[in-house]
Amino acid sequence: MRFTQLPARLLFGFALTASAAIAQCPDEPTLEHWTGNGSTTCPCFVAGEEAGSVFTAPAAHYPIEILRVGFGWGSQFGGAPTVLEQAIKIYPGGLPNPGIPQYTVAGPTLNDGFINEFDLTLHPGNRVINSGPFTVTLEFMNSNSGQLFDPSLVHDGNGCQPGKNVVKAIPGGWSDACGLGVSGDWQVHVIYRQVNCGNGNIGTNYCLPAVANSTGLEAGIVATGSELVLDNDVTLEAVNLPLNQF
Repeated sequence: MRFTQLPARLLFGFALTASAAIAQCPDEPTLEHWTGNGSTTCPCFVAGEEAGSVFTAPAAHYPIEILRVGFGWGSQFGGAPTVLEQAIKIYPGGLPNPGIPQYTVAGPTLNDGFINEFDLTLHPGNRVINSGPFTVTLEFMNSNSGQLFDPSLVHDGNGCQPGKNVVKAIPGGWSDACGLGVSGDWQVHVIYRQVNCGNGNIGTNYCLPAVANSTGLEAGIVATGSELVLDNDVTLEAVNLPLNQF
C-alpha cells in the first residue's frame, strides 16, 4: 500500500444537506475517530474493495437509527473530477468480521477535497442498529492503486487506532487497517439518533382547552408506538371521554 500526504488543510463541506427530521429524538453527537487538520490520501484500492470505520454508540442509546454518514475524499493536489463509487454500506458488527451488510446505498458521488456527507434517510432500508459495534464502509468502483494523483479515501495521518479502522481487501477479506500500515484513522463519521428516547411514548397528552368534561376529568389524546417511521405502529388514543357522546 502506498500513501501520499495531502496539503495541510482541513477537508470541509457537504455533498448533500440533511433532510427534515422525521422523529422526535434529536440528533446525537457525531461519531468519528479522526482528529487534526492534516490529511493523507490512500491511492491503494482496487474495484470491489472497501474501507471504513467501526463505531460504538453509548450503550444507553441503543437501538439507534443511522441518519447521515460522511467520507473524507481527496487527492494529492486537489481538483480531481467528481467520482462515482460503488456503494455505502452499514454492517451490524465490528472486527474481525462485520458480517453481512444490512444497509446499502449504491452509487455515491464524491467530490475531491471535501468531507462528503450523505443523507441516508432519503433511501429505503434498515438503518436501525440494535447494539454496538457497527461498521460503515465505502465500496470502491474505481481502482486507484498506485495512481498517485487519483482521489481516494482520506485518513488523518496522525496515528491509527486499532480496532476502529477496517479494510476489506481483494484477496484477503477483512483486516484492521492499522495492521496493513495505514498511519491514521479514516475520515469517516456517523450522525444518528436514538429510536426510543421517549420510552415508547412519542407524544404528550393534548387537549384544548384543558378543562374538565362531564366525567370530571380532562380529556386528551395520547400517542404511543415507535419513533421510527418505518415501524408504522403509532396509535392515537382518546382518553377520559364521556361515554356514547361526541
